[in-house]
Amino acid sequence: MIKKIESKNLIDIQHKGFPYIKRLKRLRNRVHLQINEHPNDTDWNTFKEIDYLWMKYTLHRILTNSKFQNDVNIISFLKVTKEELNILLADQKQDEQNE
Repeated sequence: MIKKIESKNLIDIQHKGFPYIKRLKRLRNRVHLQINEHPNDTDWNTFKEIDYLWMKYTLHRILTNSKFQNDVNIISFLKVTKEELNILLADQKQDEQNE
């Protein structure tokens, strides 16, 4: 679906933004609803703060896209702060250096 969104230009996101949507998909795939026998038997502890920040940033970018008619005030809690954005930029820079 991500390839289709990109190829058909269904949202106004630059090509370089799609790897972050793919990252969001990988994180989503780690979420499982299930009944556990033990309270600590969960993937919750495998998520890092940077994962949370990327999810928050990516969701905000998608949901505030000009091709959607969302009320920005309803999703304002997803907007990253300047400090969080700096953390994301540093992570992006590190990813680029590792390529």
